[in-house]
Amino acid sequence: MEPREIQGIYGGIGGRRGNRGVPAMRAEVIDLSEYPLFTLSIARELLPRVWEILRRGNPIKFYGSLERLQLLRFVSGMEFDSIERSVARHEPVMVQEVLRTFEPLEGKVLIDATCGLGGHTKALSEGVGPRGLILAIEKDPESLQRAKEKIDSANVLFYRGSFAEMKEAVKELGIGPVDGVLFDLGLSSFLLEGSGRGFSFRRDEPLDMRFDPSSGRPASYYINKLRVEELESVIRLLGEERFARRIARAIREERDAAPLERTADLNRAIERAVRRQHLLKAKMRVYQAFRILVNDELATLKEGLLQALQVLKQGGIIAVISYHSLEDRIVKTLSKLPGVEALYKKPLVPSDEEIVRNRRARSARLRAIKKVGDIDEALFDRIVGAVVPSPLPRPAE
Repeated sequence: MEPREIQGIYGGIGGRRGNRGVPAMRAEVIDLSEYPLFTLSIARELLPRVWEILRRGNPIKFYGSLERLQLLRFVSGMEFDSIERSVARHEPVMVQEVLRTFEPLEGKVLIDATCGLGGHTKALSEGVGPRGLILAIEKDPESLQRAKEKIDSANVLFYRGSFAEMKEAVKELGIGPVDGVLFDLGLSSFLLEGSGRGFSFRRDEPLDMRFDPSSGRPASYYINKLRVEELESVIRLLGEERFARRIARAIREERDAAPLERTADLNRAIERAVRRQHLLKAKMRVYQAFRILVNDELATLKEGLLQALQVLKQGGIIAVISYHSLEDRIVKTLSKLPGVEALYKKPLVPSDEEIVRNRRARSARLRAIKKVGDIDEALFDRIVGAVVPSPLPRPAE
């Protein structure tokens, strides 16, 4: 069973209204799991923030354990509209926007290049119907197995591998030119909460961060081996973190005492370098940086996009959901290529309702392009390669 989480909703959703007497459209999130210890005094310290949000008429969506939610309810006297214990599940992002991008769907051959737990794959397979076909590609073996268990459709073929192997997969399975390719570059709830590989700073796990644990080096290898200047470069370039130098030096000081092997070790170094008000974003960016480094994500994305264009038929569509500016910048450059045109002038973003329902959607952007001519590989390399940070630091063996 996947990890459980407690969600409490107060105000504006399910009946209760904000203090202004009108329904609030968008919930604000308070994550109680951010605190290593959640004491009575910390619960009391949160109250001014809670009251300020409610004063504005907004509902609040809480995350964390039932015990923490009950403690907050005790000190505040609040009665929540809903408190539910539910299995943490991965909800695919922007499903309706994806389906509309590939319409008409009936009978099409599509590739889900990032199958994950199969949310988009399932929706697309239902859309293309029995005369269509979906090729679902996934690098993580555990996620792929879960997707196979979830989807029992004759029109879905699964392939374990990277989307940078797309041409090989298409050739091996004898599919031929395809009508569309989808990339969702986000992490599934399984990788964050259930894989035990250190993708989330909120869990005490080994610093692995590999999508495929059978290949490559874990994050701990780079964290302990890179020189402090290289650490700073990784954190600044791939995490876009302004406190990169401080954090790199703190990592060096921590590892001088003992190797950093677990997320708690890396968290301690970040906490040593960054003030509390900047800590949450700093942790998110540092973990992003090392995950991108470990999996060589940006170079892999570049290769995956090139191969997607190569397996796409004329008039075919590539849709990409990205979650940070490094990915989005690469995808945006595609529309500058001869033989390619943008489907949308501006990226699509999730609705307010989806963000309330699925907080992981909050930073998502969907861009789509149509192939309208031949693709010059050398020109692709020059245009798209210009926005891919390279080469990334690697420790001397």
